[in-house]
Amino acid sequence: MFSLRHRSGQAILLLLVAIALRSPFFGNPVIHSDEQFYLLVGDRLLHGAWPFVDIFDRKPVGLFLIFAGIRSVGGDGVLMYQLAATLVATATAFLVARIVSRLSSDDANPLASVGAALIYLVWIIVFDGAGGQSAIWGNALMAAAALLVLDTTRGHRHISLRGAGAMLLIGLAMQIKYTAMFEGIFFGLTLVWAAYRDGRSIGRLTADAALWIGAALFPTALAWIVYAAAGHGDAFVFANFLSIFGQQDDDTLSSNLLKLLGGVGMSLPLAWLAWRGRRTGSFALGWLAAAVIAILIMHTFELLYLLPLALPLSVAAGTGLSGPTVRTTMVRLAAVLVFGALAATIMTSVRIGRRGNAHQIAQLVQMIGQQPRGCMFAYGSEPIPLFPDPVLPADALYLPQSPGPDGRIARHGDRSGRGSRAVARGWARRDRRTRAQAHHEPRDPGAGTARDRQAVSIGRLSEDRRVAAERLSPAYRRSPMTRRGYLKS
Repeated sequence: MFSLRHRSGQAILLLLVAIALRSPFFGNPVIHSDEQFYLLVGDRLLHGAWPFVDIFDRKPVGLFLIFAGIRSVGGDGVLMYQLAATLVATATAFLVARIVSRLSSDDANPLASVGAALIYLVWIIVFDGAGGQSAIWGNALMAAAALLVLDTTRGHRHISLRGAGAMLLIGLAMQIKYTAMFEGIFFGLTLVWAAYRDGRSIGRLTADAALWIGAALFPTALAWIVYAAAGHGDAFVFANFLSIFGQQDDDTLSSNLLKLLGGVGMSLPLAWLAWRGRRTGSFALGWLAAAVIAILIMHTFELLYLLPLALPLSVAAGTGLSGPTVRTTMVRLAAVLVFGALAATIMTSVRIGRRGNAHQIAQLVQMIGQQPRGCMFAYGSEPIPLFPDPVLPADALYLPQSPGPDGRIARHGDRSGRGSRAVARGWARRDRRTRAQAHHEPRDPGAGTARDRQAVSIGRLSEDRRVAAERLSPAYRRSPMTRRGYLKS
């Protein structure tokens, strides 16, 4: 019998809600350019390409392995990753319900815990997580780690082992998005405090802390070792740890403030609930503070960068949902969900208007043709046309955000199609300019300014086709003098 008091009933409800919220996006290849690129890299990884070597990006390799795993199943790659993301979002929401249930003083009424899970599913849509953004996958690991940490602080049994499991999950999340480190620091300090309250000696505390730090760093160290063994250690270090210092922020102070205010405004109902539940939700508030610190340090205020915030924010809001009566709780939950649904509807309409839809991408692919002449150079456009192999020429260069040769290439958000045609007309001309300029960039990635290092990361991948082709595996090479190049800043 279906009942919200049973975990199976809660799981079914959350799955149905997740499908209802996310199914309108199924099959849309342009939900966001980031996940298009992840799908592209995951597909090429199965054909022998190495992230950071053959395809440049700053995201950890674990994210690309997820998409490679999805592509290995077969089927429509776009639909498959969106279905997988829906299942992962549902699992995360279920973990949110479990966490709130642990924090709540009244386990008999599941409305607050299930309500927090529903809030999570709605707010990830608000924060531009309708598809397979990195935080959708990372949040699942973070939620599982939070549940382990909570159990450790309450049970005081197997603290070392449970703590190691939690920090290993944090380490895996860091291989999806490195900013998970900040929340991991909070979890680690919470574990140390729990061990201290258990009466452990300084020596034992030190040993536990070392174990937990090692568990968190293990996945990244393993990835580094694999790359170093293959002779790509320098590429791994540069992409993962150094290139971020060459990132350029095009936003002004006023635009950053507007974005920040927009994110805060959409979070106000949840912040109000979190404040109401501050007495029982101190853990959630500390976790939320760590996520906010990560956003402020990274200085990125687009809504999609608030996706990691949606997890602790939903948990904290769940602790403040419960009222003196069930009716009060239901009214609070309904009001918050209506606000979130309206915000999600408005933001989704704006995003589709700016990014286009599947029909427009099909027209773009048709315009490119099966065998375009010359080098296909795509700047500021969607990477999804590069995904289906038949439309790829022997040599393609994709520059979605890096500085362009003339700085005037149209944005991919141009709904009229003029932007796409401008990119198409300029491919060969701008590719020639980029290669000519690349020969004048400094060769040492450790020398010069941060802007120089970013220029080198672009120039190195475009200046010498012969060398690049030699570095690709034979199965990934079409001819000795041609290559496909994918760059993402």
